[in-house]
Amino acid sequence: MKACTVLFGLLSAFLSVTPSQDEVELVCVRRQMAANACHYNFLINGLPYHYIDNGCRESRDNVIKKARQGKLALAKDWKLECPSKPVN
Repeated sequence: MKACTVLFGLLSAFLSVTPSQDEVELVCVRRQMAANACHYNFLINGLPYHYIDNGCRESRDNVIKKARQGKLALAKDWKLECPSKPVN
């Protein structure tokens, strides 16, 4: 009986913890005309990831939505760098 109570307590503790949602930020989109591909550069929890849309078929909003839902195959690092912001 005591083991069941402890097991129930541990199980409810694990189930009550909700994972924090990833912070997804679209940094830039680069279009590569020669390859007809759009490169989306994301920062997810501060780490760089990229997604390549061959043929540029997806809309920008749809790509962001899928990235937040975790439905994109994102690769680590950026294939094409984003232009740097001018320093004032």
